[in-house]
Amino acid sequence: MKKIDHKIPKEPFQLLVYVSRPYKWNAFFSLLIVLVVSSTTSLIPYVYKGIIDSISNPDLSNVNQIWFWSVGYVALYSLSSLLWRSSGFVASYWGTGVRRSTREFLISYVISHSHNYFSNRFAGAISTKVGQAASGVSDLVAAILWQWSSFAIELVVSFYLVYITNVKMALVFMAWILVVTPMNIYLYKRKLPLGKAVTKAESDLGANTVDMLTNINAVRDYARSSFELSRINALIKHRMDVGLKNWHFGEYIVALNNVFEAFFAGGMILGTIYLYTLGR
Repeated sequence: MKKIDHKIPKEPFQLLVYVSRPYKWNAFFSLLIVLVVSSTTSLIPYVYKGIIDSISNPDLSNVNQIWFWSVGYVALYSLSSLLWRSSGFVASYWGTGVRRSTREFLISYVISHSHNYFSNRFAGAISTKVGQAASGVSDLVAAILWQWSSFAIELVVSFYLVYITNVKMALVFMAWILVVTPMNIYLYKRKLPLGKAVTKAESDLGANTVDMLTNINAVRDYARSSFELSRINALIKHRMDVGLKNWHFGEYIVALNNVFEAFFAGGMILGTIYLYTLGR
C-alpha cells in the first residue's frame, strides 16, 4: 500500500493529476496519439472531397489524381483506425492504473483516522465513496482523451481548413465557437451539482444497505424488516429521481448543442452556395 502525505486534492482533475504520477508516460503517449489521430481524422472529409473532384473531371488524364486521392483516403482511414485502437491500448494502462492508485491512496488515507471517525460513519458509505472516486477518476481519463481533447483538436483542424478555403467563413466558424464554448461551460457548471447529488444518493443507498445487511439479525429480532425495506426502497427511489434529473439535464445540453450545430451547418452550406454563385 502506498504511503501518502494525506493532502489528496479534492477536485476531480487535480486528483487525476495526483494519482497519474506513476503513469505519466502512459498519459503522455495516450494524449499524443489522440492528438495525431484527431488531426488525421479531420482530414478524411478533405481527402474524400479530392476523390469527388477528380472523378467529376471528365479528362482521362486525371486518372493519376483519382488514384492519388483514393489510395490516400484508404491509407488515411486505415491509419486513423489503427491509431484509435492504439490510443485505447496505451490508455488502458493509464485508466486502470489511476483506478488502482486512487483506491490505494484513499484507503491509506481512511485507515489513518481515529476510532471515532469510524464510529460515527457507516463502513458501507466509506467503501462506496472510495469505489466511486476510483471509478470517477478512471472515467475522467476516457472523457479527457476521447471527448474533450479529440473534439478540441478536430475544431482547430477544421477551423484551419475553413480558413485556407475562405477567411469570412472562418470568422463565422470562430464566432460560433466563441458562442458555443462558454455556453457549454456554463451548462456544465449547472449540471455539476446534479452529478454530486447522484453520487451522494448512491453513497447513502450503499451505506444504508450494507448497514442493514450487517445488522440483519437485529433487524429480524426486533421485527423491523418491513421498516428497513421501506427505508431502503425510499433511498432507491431517491437515487432514481436524482439520476433522472441528471440524465435529462445532460440530454437537454446535447439537444441544445444539436440545435446550434444544425443552424451552423445550415449557415455554412448557404454561405458556400452564395460564394459559389459569386464565383469565389
